[in-house]
Amino acid sequence: MSLVYPKSARLLSRRDFTFRRFETRDLGLFKILVSFAGKGRLGISVPKRIVKLAAGRNRVKRLFREAFRMRRGSLAGVDLHVIGRNQLGTQWKNLKLLDIQKTLDELNIVPSRAL
Repeated sequence: MSLVYPKSARLLSRRDFTFRRFETRDLGLFKILVSFAGKGRLGISVPKRIVKLAAGRNRVKRLFREAFRMRRGSLAGVDLHVIGRNQLGTQWKNLKLLDIQKTLDELNIVPSRAL
């Protein structure tokens, strides 16, 4: 399995971010929209009103991309839209890759599951 994060694994356009059928999972610092009718892609939204510094927003996105890249095989066929929540504004500095990996593990995604 390749450990790259190609453009085809990203949610890029506004249309990509509008899931028709999805589940919402609230996992502490993040709200994650899960679409089982996807292609194994990731989209990340960290609003400026929640994390004021660009360095903080970029750090959160970088960590999520890395964790997703490592688990891409188990998340095939699932689109994820990760949204930062209010608590992230004060805790982004302490966020580690292991924390993000645990968050993705908490999703309990079964690869063959469909809505």
